[in-house]
Amino acid sequence: MSRSCRNQATKGKTRPRVLHLIHTLDRGGAEQLLASWFNWVQDSDFQYEVCCLFSGGVHEDSIRKANVPVHIAGLKSPYDLIGLGRAARIIARRRPDIVHTHLRYSDLVGPPLSLLTGCRRVLTTIHNTAPHYFEPGIALSRFEAATYKSISKLFPRYYTAISQAVAEDIKLHLGNNSPIWVVYNAVDCERLRATVDRDRSRVRQELSLAEDTPVYICVGRLEYQKGQHKLLEAFDLVLRRQPQAVLLLVGEGSARPALEQQTAQLSRKENVRFLGKRSDVPALLNAADVFVSAAIYEGFGIALAEAMALGVPVISPRVGGIPEFIENNVTGVLTQPGDWEALAQQMLELHNDEPRRRRLAKAACRYIETNFHISRMVEAYEEIYRHILQE
Repeated sequence: MSRSCRNQATKGKTRPRVLHLIHTLDRGGAEQLLASWFNWVQDSDFQYEVCCLFSGGVHEDSIRKANVPVHIAGLKSPYDLIGLGRAARIIARRRPDIVHTHLRYSDLVGPPLSLLTGCRRVLTTIHNTAPHYFEPGIALSRFEAATYKSISKLFPRYYTAISQAVAEDIKLHLGNNSPIWVVYNAVDCERLRATVDRDRSRVRQELSLAEDTPVYICVGRLEYQKGQHKLLEAFDLVLRRQPQAVLLLVGEGSARPALEQQTAQLSRKENVRFLGKRSDVPALLNAADVFVSAAIYEGFGIALAEAMALGVPVISPRVGGIPEFIENNVTGVLTQPGDWEALAQQMLELHNDEPRRRRLAKAACRYIETNFHISRMVEAYEEIYRHILQE
């Protein structure tokens, strides 16, 4: 069955137009969400378009192939007024019925640009918990957090949250005046599995890993939020009892130099592999024994959900929206946040118990397929669009 959008050029005139406003289409949870969405949708009641504020990215081609137009405003920086003017002209020219914003900067500039160009229906999806939007700390300065909250209150709009934990943060920091729907992130399970282009043995050979080598994997941006610095502490404890174990870190980010420096201090630094950005993440997951997250905070954890959909057992701290789709010892393993010794212990115990790994992986795969399939997410968002258009 074809899952691409029908020809929007010929049938789009009678359908409401939804313009998704986002920073880029590079690798990331929100960007992956859009790519999965548009590659799944068939015969939608809505006509979709995307406006990237800064640049395109790795998902741009697949979205265009799904007959979804992609417009690039080409901002050089967040303070690029000329670039913001281009974004405003794109919105005005496309005349969307709804502007749907994703990620912090788009959430800030999207509502004023939309109002300026005549679109009064704005839906914002919040993709992370409070430390990434509302609370000053490692991710945000006090000024940035205050600015986000002020602009959000100055320009009311509809909200969706990717987990109940995120919805509670929105209510806490913005009050109960704005409508909030919870729409969980989702996985295009069939498409994900179809991208596994090499079997486990071949991938391990390519990485010079023996078949019996214990392999742990973490996929995510190399940033403070994702907690790879704490995962390295836990892995150092693992190596004391499992010296042949290997940790694969997949992703890039500003924390990489510090993480490499930390790795150099480990007892067996060669057992940590920095693989950078990869286009073959599903195949890498398929070659690993256990997926490990050490996130400090997390709105949902799409990388965890994808690992579960591929049948890889997962371990994660009990943070943000993660306990909403991982049940401890049923679909995965949850540890207490900040207890990195416990994380190391669970890594060892899970790897050494193959029947348990298989049981958790099978249950997780079935659970994601049933409850977090991409079709459920698309249906939920389109129902919200209908509600907004009727008001």
